[in-house]
Amino acid sequence: MRRNLFPMVLALVPLTGAAILRLMAEPPPSVLAFPKPTHRVAVAVEAAMRAELASVTRFGNLSFSQDMRFMTGAGKFPTVGEATIPEDDPAFWNGIGGATRPTLMRLQGMDIEGITRDGRSVKATIKPDPFGDGSVVEFDGDSEIARALSGKIADRLAHPAHRHESPEDRAALTAFFSPNPATIPGVAQPFTNNAPAKLDPAVSPAASPGVDPEEEPR
Repeated sequence: MRRNLFPMVLALVPLTGAAILRLMAEPPPSVLAFPKPTHRVAVAVEAAMRAELASVTRFGNLSFSQDMRFMTGAGKFPTVGEATIPEDDPAFWNGIGGATRPTLMRLQGMDIEGITRDGRSVKATIKPDPFGDGSVVEFDGDSEIARALSGKIADRLAHPAHRHESPEDRAALTAFFSPNPATIPGVAQPFTNNAPAKLDPAVSPAASPGVDPEEEPR
């Protein structure tokens, strides 16, 4: 009897796997996934929004966590020059601890809001990918704006403004995520794009919550 049931059990295995795959929901078209750390994706999203939308108005809901992987045996955290950060690592030097001693942190989430050229409000929420490495960007149900910006975001991620971990790169990230952007030279306040519209007439610009708006690192 066991001999007869065994092939039946084997035959059910692929059917069960296929059923599970069918039940797995695909991400909605308003959600984009990128194989890059959250802080890099946030910079790229903001750059794409500034290029394509009428204005980027606010940053908000910024959430960070200290990266415990870098804590020393003495219970202290390194500062710049005391630790090596691999490319595409989720940790980055954050100026929350003060410009003279930045701390290695992870970006757990943030919103960027703006206004489209036809006057619609848009919000992009950036957070770590819950199913693996990388990050996801949710455009608040707006699949149209997600399609319009996806290529620009991917291009910026592929062609960063600065070499990883260079002094310019660290300074740009510190400025971008600073809680007081007005105090940092070269960091703009609320941004309005007066360039001719590049998006489909149906697509509009976006705004961002929480923190004062900041210029994209250059």
